[in-house]
This record gives sequence, structure tokens and C-alpha cells, in this order.
Amino acid sequence: TRLDNEKYLRAHPELGGMIGAFISKLILNKPTNIREFAADHFTTLDAHAAPSTERSDSAE
Repeated sequence: TRLDNEKYLRAHPELGGMIGAFISKLILNKPTNIREFAADHFTTLDAHAAPSTERSDSAE
């Protein structure tokens, strides 16, 4: 239900960053097939490595 979804998202704040990164890439790339783009984004190692790389670059 909607309330369960809200509770889950609040219990897992890291999802906000993941969703934000996905939306940013979605806007920049403007793919014609959003489902394929999403599947690729969330199943490749590059999609998961990007936030870590950005953090370490900005720390220098």
C-alpha cells in the first residue's frame, strides 16, 4: 500500500540518492526506451560506482 511504500522509503534514505542519480542521467541522456535505460542503469556496476567516485573526487 501507499503507507507501506512511504515507510520503506523513510527506512532506506539511500534510495533517494539512487533515484536522484537515475533521474539526472535520465534527463541528460533522454533515452527513447526508458525501461531499457532503467534496467541497464540499475544492473551495471558503473551505475553503482558513480556516486562513490563523485564523492571521492569532490573530497580532494
